[in-house]
Amino acid sequence: CIASCRPRGLERSKGVEVTNWGMRMAPMHQSGAAEPAVASLSSRGGPHPEETWRAAARWSLRRLVRAEAVVPYLRGFGFEAASSERWLQSPKDSRASLTLRVDGHAQHADHTWYKVECSIVNDSGTTLEWPAPRRLAQLREDLHDPIKEVMGDVYPAWFAGTPFAKRGAPRGTTARLRGWLLAMAEALNSGALPPDVAARVLLFFQAPLPQTLGVGSNFFAGCEA
Repeated sequence: CIASCRPRGLERSKGVEVTNWGMRMAPMHQSGAAEPAVASLSSRGGPHPEETWRAAARWSLRRLVRAEAVVPYLRGFGFEAASSERWLQSPKDSRASLTLRVDGHAQHADHTWYKVECSIVNDSGTTLEWPAPRRLAQLREDLHDPIKEVMGDVYPAWFAGTPFAKRGAPRGTTARLRGWLLAMAEALNSGALPPDVAARVLLFFQAPLPQTLGVGSNFFAGCEA
């Protein structure tokens, strides 16, 4: 189980990056309706009522995959990890890959939502596709900021040419998000992101659990607000 609800940075041992990954708590208040609302948006159903968008606007990532569950969780999607900190095979070597594409944006419940389209292809030839509309604040606080902190000095090597979107969502935000998410997926697929961070990425985008994992599997741990 995750020992702390705060990110504790990056440890290095003999040149191998090891992550002590905790929960970054988003400042926005989250109601009990937020989690099912964002799960509904991250499915092929729709159109969704404005009440669903309004509830999902309050969502932040308040659970993670438990450290001891990272390996079976990722294996269900075709990613081969040795532990929560090290890959058995990098995703590209195991021929599993995550693709993230930003297909424009839309206005709902007084917020701008960036329409992220996600897909995972693995060695078995299985393709998993799903939508994951997210607000800029959610992408920043629950994805960009923790990943940047964990990667530390390695971050510029992957993202120098694809800076994250500026605050306030000025013109060009969609293009910046498109480039940043592409670079982030490339970092994950290459093995530059450790397995527990890869699991966080899949959980943030609400990747549908494959049947082999079982819907009731006890993979997740959360933090109290």
